[in-house]
Amino acid sequence: MKKNTKMSGQDIELFERLKRENKELKRRLKAALKIHDRIDYEHLNKFIKAQDEEGIEVDEETKVKYKSKGECRREEWKCFDCPDGWLELVVIRKPGDQYVYFRRCVKCGKRTKTQPYTGDVKK
Repeated sequence: MKKNTKMSGQDIELFERLKRENKELKRRLKAALKIHDRIDYEHLNKFIKAQDEEGIEVDEETKVKYKSKGECRREEWKCFDCPDGWLELVVIRKPGDQYVYFRRCVKCGKRTKTQPYTGDVKK
């Protein structure tokens, strides 16, 4: 018995709508991930300290989470030229769905050489 693989008009409309929704969700996710990567943990720590001074309570887990993430990043990727800076990851998309990355100091602007980006690159 042969299965009917043709789609009706309603099925085609549903399929196209789902494709558009999926595309929009992927776009939103990508934007949210970019925002997450741009969070300045140094300023967040200052904000948390200011809240402590004013008597506003913040969860201990939140303090530890953001403090450890920011400090780990700074210690692991210290800049070789300036004493205060650390290297942040910059990913660039090239034509043909190829991605490359380099690391740039947030203080002095010194950067590493460009390398192919793979999923196992540490952030």
